[in-house]
Amino acid sequence: MRKYLPFIFILAFPLISSAQFWTQTSGVAGGNLSAMAIDASGNMFVSHYIHVSKPGNTDVKVYKLLNGNISWSLMSHNGLIKGAAQFINTLVLHPSNGDVYAGTSIRGVLKYTTGSNQWTPINTGLSDTLTRCIANSQAGDSVFAATGTGVYLYVVSSSSWIAHNGGLTNVKARTAFRNNAGDIFVGTDSSASTSGGIFKYNRMLHTWSSQSVPGLSTVGAFGGAPSGTLMVAGTRSSLPNITGKIYKSTGTSWILLATAGFPNDNVRSITVNNAGDIFAATDNSGVFRLLNGGSSWTAINTGIIGMKSRKIQALQNNNIIMTTSGGIYVSSNNGATWTPLNYNIHGTSTYDMALNSAGEILAATTTNGIFKTGDKGVTWTQSGLMDVNIKSLDKNVNGDLYAGSEVTTGTASVYRSTDNGATWNVCGSGLAGTVVWGLAHNSNGDEYASTGYTPKPVFLMSNNSNCAPWTTPESTVIPSNFAMTIGINKKNEIYIGTENQVIMKSINGITFTPVYTVTGDMFDIAFNSKGVVFMALSASNNGVVRSKDSTGTTWLPAVASLSLPVFCLAVTSKDTIYAGTNNGVYFSSDTAKTWTSINSGLTNLDINSLFINPNDGFLYAGTGGDGVFRSSSPVQSVPVGITENALVSDKLIIFPNPVSEILIIKFKDGSRINNITLYNLVGEKIESGEAILNEKEFSLNMKNVASGVYLIKAMDARGVSSVKKIIVDHH
Repeated sequence: MRKYLPFIFILAFPLISSAQFWTQTSGVAGGNLSAMAIDASGNMFVSHYIHVSKPGNTDVKVYKLLNGNISWSLMSHNGLIKGAAQFINTLVLHPSNGDVYAGTSIRGVLKYTTGSNQWTPINTGLSDTLTRCIANSQAGDSVFAATGTGVYLYVVSSSSWIAHNGGLTNVKARTAFRNNAGDIFVGTDSSASTSGGIFKYNRMLHTWSSQSVPGLSTVGAFGGAPSGTLMVAGTRSSLPNITGKIYKSTGTSWILLATAGFPNDNVRSITVNNAGDIFAATDNSGVFRLLNGGSSWTAINTGIIGMKSRKIQALQNNNIIMTTSGGIYVSSNNGATWTPLNYNIHGTSTYDMALNSAGEILAATTTNGIFKTGDKGVTWTQSGLMDVNIKSLDKNVNGDLYAGSEVTTGTASVYRSTDNGATWNVCGSGLAGTVVWGLAHNSNGDEYASTGYTPKPVFLMSNNSNCAPWTTPESTVIPSNFAMTIGINKKNEIYIGTENQVIMKSINGITFTPVYTVTGDMFDIAFNSKGVVFMALSASNNGVVRSKDSTGTTWLPAVASLSLPVFCLAVTSKDTIYAGTNNGVYFSSDTAKTWTSINSGLTNLDINSLFINPNDGFLYAGTGGDGVFRSSSPVQSVPVGITENALVSDKLIIFPNPVSEILIIKFKDGSRINNITLYNLVGEKIESGEAILNEKEFSLNMKNVASGVYLIKAMDARGVSSVKKIIVDHH
């Protein structure tokens, strides 16, 4: 007779309450936060600039934090365009109705009307869509926009812009500001023929009057105290090694303040507190403070991740808020220390992951170097190379870690860590190209780098070189373009995927031979346990191609069930393949013949990297702008605890398998069941319980157990145990 397991026993499996495949980790928190605005009630708004997908697309998001809360909420994305190189330079809030204005890098000014759930361009009459800064009037009935072709005034009632440049000596406006008295100021660039400076708007004449400031060239930022009319201004220059200068308004003139202790860097943002202490945020050197009446600036960056400062503002309660390339931070002790305020902003794009010898997962990010976690993503800590854009990671056979960078100008670098990522140093000279797309090693410990360089994009550092110069071992010129990815199999054969759509192979590291031509760039290579090669293609409908066998000489085309750009791959020990796309994660259990999506729980479908931790079997996905996600249960077994190798499947009967709700359990010989225990594939016990009725057949409700692979152990009345694998599938 079939007995359903009592309700109390069903509740003995509470550990996983969701059927979602993915769980978001706590990191990597923060991100490249740029503009910031704070309203009179203390509610904060920040914009977030995101790199999505490996081809280099971008996205932008806006978050809101209500006063008194600690968790940010994401505002509507409607009207914000993913894939466009848009950067929100400035945010301004209407003083009373809650509307938000955003000045962007390519789309002019966007307006978010309270209750509309939509960002709408308001560019009628605005001839320059590169909006560097905006400031609104005290009443909120008009908005000023500083652009490269002048200052424009937006009258809310007419919904259009009008150029207001009368009196400006240079119409290339860089910043705009409204002080507490309601006066509007703009700062302009200087050129070879015209001088820049500070200009004040005459509301009666609708013209600008110059504020005579000796020696002032280009104004980069304005700031003011929360109360009163004290104002400060900071300069910037396009020339290198130019020290930014800070000026303070006396009400009738501007005076140059001390320069001692200030770096050779531009002033990105500036503010002053009610005590008269000035805080200057720089492009690349963090934040500096000048005490009221002081003669020297002091660096105050303790606790900050990301020395590329964006926006800084003093509050009425004497707190200082600042956004950086690493997130948003608050100081309650005049800048002596900073505390992150990034909860629920998982803004960092993760491009690669690796495992160090201590069992910690390292994540390569686009703006803030390396982060690591040793607790399945519950906590993440910064682990070096701050403010470096890291594109690739590899752990060599000797345990050394290598990280490849990307730069906008000059030559990319490879960094090495010999202490599990605690410290990093540039390893070897002689590289060429602006990006190290891939890193791989052979069984001898030789490290290879694939770069954005032509005609010889593969570089070698031998195991005994101790960071000697990189060499180009290949005698064959790689046709036309870059090596986008590199992989080395167990036979030390090297495969590269090039930008010009050719897969090439080398059996000696010297001669590379074309083996297959595809459509689209190639971004990742993976091998299964039989040596079959899989290549991820970035073309819009090409998915994954694979070699017929381990020789790599014959290749099979992609299949229709994965007609998407694929940017990363991961293969389990049992040869299940996972593919990261711009539409989430897919898996195949039949060597890439068919693919199925597994996106439940993912809040971002732009997948840049996939990684399977061999120590616990969990799958990790690095996204373009929402940090790292982890599978809710392991995707492969590991040799610890109770494992699949210990199964005694001929004694225990379970059905159906896979199961979505009710699982039937019984012994083949009719023995009575005494207790049942559920394990994940790591061998960790999820829960156990006694069979109260001591019946021969029971039904378990698996509805609240997350999809995944588990082991179930049943013990009979004699104490004899049997184990069997079950698959829970709610999809």
